[in-house]
Order: sequence, then structure tokens, then C-alpha cells
Amino acid sequence: MTSSSDWTEVVGAVGVFALLIVLIVVVGTQVGGRMRARVQLSREAEYRKLAEQVVTGQESISQQLVQVNEHLADLRSRMQHIETVLKQVE
Repeated sequence: MTSSSDWTEVVGAVGVFALLIVLIVVVGTQVGGRMRARVQLSREAEYRKLAEQVVTGQESISQQLVQVNEHLADLRSRMQHIETVLKQVE
């Protein structure tokens, strides 16, 4: 026969193991949550940096497009001038 002290030791050991499991799960979820938050913050910072680079690139392309349009307008006016000179020569 088992004595009552044996049962209390078993119940105590099971209680300690249950407490340890609960503590490990709680600590694990807290650490996991913090790690996820850090990863999300770093991702957001990378997206923000990428968005800034895209805006800078778009501004650069826009400036280049304005320059190309000015150059094209200059070429058109020169071509018109050449056409008028050629018509006068004929």
C-alpha cells in the first residue's frame, strides 16, 4: 500500500512539471512576440527606405523627361527652320 506522503510527492512533482511547462510556454510566447515585433519594425524600415528610393528615382526620371522634351522641342524647331530654308532654295 502507498502512503499519503507518496501521493503528495507525486502530486507535487506533477504540479512542479506543470508549472515549468506553463512558464516555458509563457516565456516562449513573450520572446516570440518580441522577436516578431522587431522583425516587423525592421521590415517596415526597409519598406520605408525602399519607398524613399523609389520617390527619388521617380523625381530623377521626371527631371530627365523634362530635359528630353526640351531637347526634342529644340530639334523640332531646328527641323522646321531647315525645312523653310530648303523650301526657299527650291
